[in-house]
Amino acid sequence: MLHGNYMNRTMDANNDGWLDVPHSKQFNVYNRWQYDSGKKMESQLGVKFIYDQRHGGQEHPGADAEVNRTRYFVTDITNMRAEAFGKLGFVFPEKPYKSFGNIMQVTYHDLDAGIGLKNYTATEKTFYYQGIYQNIIGTTDHQYSAGVVYQYDILDDRFNSFASYWQQSVPGVFAQYTYSYLEKVKLIAGLREDYHDKQGWIFTPRFHGKYNFTNDLIMRASVGESFRVPYILADNISMLASSKELVFDEIIQPERAWNYGVNLTQRWVLKEKEGALSIDLYRTDFMNQLIVDQYSDSASVHFYNLKGKSYSNSLQVTFNQDLIENLGVRLAYKTDDVKASYEGVVKQKPLVPKFRALFNTFYSTANNHWKFDYTLVWEGPKRLANTGTDVVYGKLPDESPDFYVMNLQVTKLFKRFEVYGGVENILDYRQLHPIINGNNPFSTAFDATQVWGPIEGRRIYAGLRFSIK
Repeated sequence: MLHGNYMNRTMDANNDGWLDVPHSKQFNVYNRWQYDSGKKMESQLGVKFIYDQRHGGQEHPGADAEVNRTRYFVTDITNMRAEAFGKLGFVFPEKPYKSFGNIMQVTYHDLDAGIGLKNYTATEKTFYYQGIYQNIIGTTDHQYSAGVVYQYDILDDRFNSFASYWQQSVPGVFAQYTYSYLEKVKLIAGLREDYHDKQGWIFTPRFHGKYNFTNDLIMRASVGESFRVPYILADNISMLASSKELVFDEIIQPERAWNYGVNLTQRWVLKEKEGALSIDLYRTDFMNQLIVDQYSDSASVHFYNLKGKSYSNSLQVTFNQDLIENLGVRLAYKTDDVKASYEGVVKQKPLVPKFRALFNTFYSTANNHWKFDYTLVWEGPKRLANTGTDVVYGKLPDESPDFYVMNLQVTKLFKRFEVYGGVENILDYRQLHPIINGNNPFSTAFDATQVWGPIEGRRIYAGLRFSIK
């Protein structure tokens, strides 16, 4: 599989002297081989490679690579990633519930980012292996799986003149038991024990359950613990797009959290037309978290460990209904309450919308030669961080406004190919002044991190898909 794209047109719809869309080059290749012995052995081998280069920032004369970075604020970000993986499994045709599998993956990722006067480079190398055995206890009502896992990471990165080297070796074991009763009940209990060479023993349990009240009314629930070692700058590279000083207050500890969730789905058939209503409710409680504090100081961003509460509550309701032949609608509403403690005060996490809603309708003609798809998205207010005052437009409000985005696509199908076209952001809604103090990007008040809405405006596109079969 091959993919490539190239974008070199300068787009500046609001005439502020900054590129709305970065110049970009990207190339992807993915090749996969699959072997099946026809008896017990199955295997896969695959390789992936991606090269992605993006150039943005202020408009300037000359080629991208020839800019004087002390005169113009520009961004040059190059990602190069290579992966190789292999899968080897053994199945038993006479016992389809029994299998043994192996997965191995090697990854190399290189990042080179120049953002204004800040430079960040990072190289990550990862080796991952998992072996898993699956079988039953007596009958298929009682299934279990168990295995071993190992991950080794090396991260070698540099921020301006500060270099760091991080490596971690994490072997582990895991086991899972599944109980099924007829078509009504399924319970899954799992546990995992890892040994982190720097953090010691890590125990992470989880539990999933499903209960069918009827064939069309289903409830699912889950609870589990999670563990993660954050990469401070790699995870928050957007923080480099400002003049704020990055302050690392202490050694960052791994993130740990408990996750809880429940889903209720009701399906129905109304006059031979299918419909469904789904309600999802999830919560995450952090025991420790990397806090990226943009609130406490308008001139700096502080990185430190969680001191206090941090949680996320998410509720989503989704409605689907077929109206007539080949015509259906989808409605969805989501609310997110995401808060964390910043210097001991619980506040809304910046740039996370509190409310979102979606309306989608799709139609295809009886002969399936034409397809139409329309989407309307409403995005609610987002909390904005302490950003100082723009010399022209003043201080930003505490919250962004809500807004709507409309998209439309039409597809015409032929025997061997199809032609499609559409419009994104039909209403041409834009955040007019996304950059604070853009006229003076090397001042202490410059900030390009508070982007809460579209900045590209309306986009009209067309394309062609061709099938060789």
